[in-house]
Amino acid sequence: MFSAITPPKLLTTREAVGYLKDQHGLTVAEKSLSKWRWSGEGPTFLKAGKRRVVYRPASLDTWASARLSEPMTSTAKSA
Repeated sequence: MFSAITPPKLLTTREAVGYLKDQHGLTVAEKSLSKWRWSGEGPTFLKAGKRRVVYRPASLDTWASARLSEPMTSTAKSA
C-alpha cells in the first residue's frame, strides 16, 4: 500500500507572524520580517516564485528559540 508523505505546511509572512505569537509569545510585525529578510536577521525562508515568501514552522521555531533565554527563576540572575 502506498502512503503519501505530507510535507510540512509552509506559512506566509502573515501566518508566520501569527505562528510566532501563538507558539512562542513573540510579537513581530510583518514589516519587521520583511526588513529582516533583507538584512539576514530573521528566520530562514523560502521563495516560491519571484515574489512569494514562505516560512517553514521549524525555521520559525529555531529562530524564536535563539532569541529567547533559558528558563529563569529570578530576574537577579539575568545577564
